[in-house]
Amino acid sequence: GLVRPLTHLIGQSDVLAVREAYDLCHRNPSIAANVIATTLIRTGRPMSEIERTASEAIQREVDSATGPVRWLAFLAGIAPLLGLLGTVWG
Repeated sequence: GLVRPLTHLIGQSDVLAVREAYDLCHRNPSIAANVIATTLIRTGRPMSEIERTASEAIQREVDSATGPVRWLAFLAGIAPLLGLLGTVWG
């Protein structure tokens, strides 16, 4: 629902097409749509600023997607230590 309409809008460079692409991203919520919408806000700015914005948006999405996994990694790291503590205590 996002790729085909965005592909159609890419060829157009007017402000209305950018606004329509931004609205399309908000109607189809996903990680890719969030990153694209964030970079569309910077349309017309220098490419380095757009790339930095995209990189920051990607990092935010990665952090939010991997948040619950961090607890699992923490628990997996601490489990052997709890086993060792139980052995020493016993």
